[in-house]
Amino acid sequence: MFHKRAKPSIELKRFFRGILSLKKIFIYTFIIFLICSGFSIWFIDKAIEPVIMKVAQKEIKRAATEVINDSFHKNLSKELPDNDIVLTHYQTGDPAPSYSFNPKLYNEVREETIKDIQDQLGISNQNPFQKKPNKNQLKSVIYYIPLGVVTRTSILANIGPKIPVEMALVGHVEMDYEFKSTGAGINNTYLELFARVGVHMEVVIPTFKEETPVEQVINLGGRYIPGRVPNFYGTDRNLITPSVRDSGEK
Repeated sequence: MFHKRAKPSIELKRFFRGILSLKKIFIYTFIIFLICSGFSIWFIDKAIEPVIMKVAQKEIKRAATEVINDSFHKNLSKELPDNDIVLTHYQTGDPAPSYSFNPKLYNEVREETIKDIQDQLGISNQNPFQKKPNKNQLKSVIYYIPLGVVTRTSILANIGPKIPVEMALVGHVEMDYEFKSTGAGINNTYLELFARVGVHMEVVIPTFKEETPVEQVINLGGRYIPGRVPNFYGTDRNLITPSVRDSGEK
């Protein structure tokens, strides 16, 4: 006599249904986890990005200003040891000399200074990415930003793991001269020469880049030029100009 196979009980069916439900829950949980993780990474990146850029811009401006001042001091003392910024020219038969700025400033000093600034900052007009680094270059800066800065609160700013961020420098250097003439007393003039240096730098971080211009005005020197003092000087037009006779005349 044959017996029919017993059908699974109701409890066994519920057990298998529970297994299927656990699989679905696991899949849904995993998908939600991926979405939340991706959103968290995006949020942290966007929140920490302006903090990194702000710190980078301050550091780049400070370093570029120091490099500009150091380059001018070094090249001026090398090319113009006597600090002869203004040259004096005398002509036969003319008691009044003429003055001009030293042409070396337009050639050797300008060329050497721009080259030195580019070399120290590690940038080049031709191809900044293929320039070989040397020991005097400003190295790529690496900052470690705490994850707590995304909260934008002072209490939690230093909490959490530190994220390393490397910044590269890309840019070019421009330089021009400016002259200034200032009256100093009666027929006297003070000539000054200024160098205006502009370093257009681009701070590059893994997810963002921004141009950071740095401008510095350097006073290269000047000279006080005395003029001929007249026998009479007045600024009031209503005054009568006296007639001054030479002591040898009768």
